Amino acid sequence: MNAHAELISTDNGLGVYDTAAKITWTADANLLGTMEANAIAQYGNDNSLINTISNGNISAEFGGNGTANVYGAFAFVTYLNDIVYGNSNKWSLPTNTQGFDSHSSSFFINVQSEYWTSTQSSTNYNFNWVFNAIGGENYGLRSTDQLLIWAVSPGNVVAPVPLPTSAWMFLTGFVGWLGFKRRKQ
Repeated sequence: MNAHAELISTDNGLGVYDTAAKITWTADANLLGTMEANAIAQYGNDNSLINTISNGNISAEFGGNGTANVYGAFAFVTYLNDIVYGNSNKWSLPTNTQGFDSHSSSFFINVQSEYWTSTQSSTNYNFNWVFNAIGGENYGLRSTDQLLIWAVSPGNVVAPVPLPTSAWMFLTGFVGWLGFKRRKQ
C-alpha cells in the first residue's frame, strides 16, 4: 500500500478502498478463517464450506484457520465471485506489487503476516509470490505451502444504495396530489 494512500471503509465495512492502488481489500484479512469459524459454530465442522469452495478442484488444499495452498487460494477468490461477496464478482489475489507494509489501519481485522499473491515465479513454476503484510517484503514460496488469503477487487466496491422508504412515500404522495389537482381542474 502506497504511503500516500487514503483508506476508505466501503460496503458497510466489508471492504477497504485503497485510493492509490484503486483496489478494494476485504476488511477481514482472514476472511476464509472467519467463514470457517462461522461454519464450525453453526454446523460443527467446515466440510460443506470447504467442499463448496474447492468445487471439485483436487489441487486445492485447505489447512484450517484460513490457510490454503495457492490452488485453494484461487478457489477461494472464485468462491467470493460466485457469491458476489461485497457486491463484487471481480475478486482476485493481489499482485506482488500490491503487497503493503501497514497493518495499523483500524479498518482491517485479522491481519497476519504471509499472504498469497496471484503472481507465479517466473523462474520456478512450483513457487508463487507471497507478500508479508507486516514487514512489507515480497518473496517466493512453494505453491503447496499453506498460507493465508487476502482478496482484492478492482475499483471501489460499494453497496448499492436503496432508495429510502420515505422517498417512495413522498413520490407516491406527490403523484397522487398532481392527479388530484388535475382532476379538480
